[in-house]
Amino acid sequence: MIIRALLYLLLPVLFLGGALLFYQKVPYPAQHYRDVLGLIPYLLLIAGLVLAFQFNRARLFFIQVLFALVYLMPLVLPQAITGLTILLSVLVFPLVLLLVLLPERGIFTRMALFHYIALLLGGLLVAWLSIGQPTLPMSWIEHSYVPVRYMDWTTLAQTGVLSMFVSFILLLAFYIAWPSMDVAGILGALASFAILFHYQFEGLVIVYVAIAFALMFIFLILQETYRMAYIDELTELPGRRALKEKLQNISGKYSVAMLDIDHFKKFNDTYGHDAGDSVLRMVGGRLRSAEGSKAYRYGGEEFTILFSGKKVPETVALCENIRHSIESADFVIRRQDRRKDKKGAKKARFTNKKVTVTVSIGLAENTAHMANAWDVVKAADKALYRAKRKGRNCTSK
Repeated sequence: MIIRALLYLLLPVLFLGGALLFYQKVPYPAQHYRDVLGLIPYLLLIAGLVLAFQFNRARLFFIQVLFALVYLMPLVLPQAITGLTILLSVLVFPLVLLLVLLPERGIFTRMALFHYIALLLGGLLVAWLSIGQPTLPMSWIEHSYVPVRYMDWTTLAQTGVLSMFVSFILLLAFYIAWPSMDVAGILGALASFAILFHYQFEGLVIVYVAIAFALMFIFLILQETYRMAYIDELTELPGRRALKEKLQNISGKYSVAMLDIDHFKKFNDTYGHDAGDSVLRMVGGRLRSAEGSKAYRYGGEEFTILFSGKKVPETVALCENIRHSIESADFVIRRQDRRKDKKGAKKARFTNKKVTVTVSIGLAENTAHMANAWDVVKAADKALYRAKRKGRNCTSK
């Protein structure tokens, strides 16, 4: 999990780091290139918004809307660029954090209506403060709370720096608790906003960062679309569609194992579907960490394991290792037991019960007479039923 969280953070590092590096290498391109570059952020932001809308990715949609509004603000209010930068640096970071913390309920829902209202009110507030320059709020926002010499590394107002750091720390804590590629990308969005405000919307670096932001969010949407199509959400294993594509292109020698959780329907009836889902997650985790194999969620409580470059005699021991690792797992069910007290009222008590989960495995390999991959899968399925007839919790070939 730690490695995965660190890998996710490579996303904003690669996109934004690449943009800044490109700016260092090409700070002043020819004028006709600059004209084209100026159009690219708008085209990419439109593409990202269309994709987010198409796949109902509300959180990514609203953060892109926010970025587009911020990016356009200097064009709408060029006469108030300094005050605009100060105000946006104070308001935008908490707003991004709020969009992450609020539940994602779609683009056309009551929760989404709250997002639209928040963006509208935020835009009106920024416009009013930038143009009207009311004394009290602006003096509070622009006030220096620490000696200026400690803040000479940035052009941001001290309240903006505070807003940025607090939002970043809270979002990073959220990411550590629940790491995901989306949140890693949103951390990159915070960094993108910070760069825009630091440079006060001036210079070609702003264009490069806007391009990097838009490409990063397009990647996030497409990556999640791929996950929806190919990855089983519960077990985080590739699903049947991924297995089908793999079997269409597999070649050379290989073996296929079909794995089935023993008495799973009875387990669900006894302990409930939540406990059943926990079993599926546990089995999926064991299969993901198994060496020398690639596992897929075939459907229900059944899984397919591919052993590329291996024949059955080489894979029996690997299957037995998988079976033993699942059987030896410390699987504890927290059950709610409602019993009556002395007064006859029901009280909820939670008791922990340790259960043993076992699996049956059927093995088959491709041969000269069985070259079709799906025929090998069917043969492994027949071997699985032989394992069940033997009494379950075993491997058959």
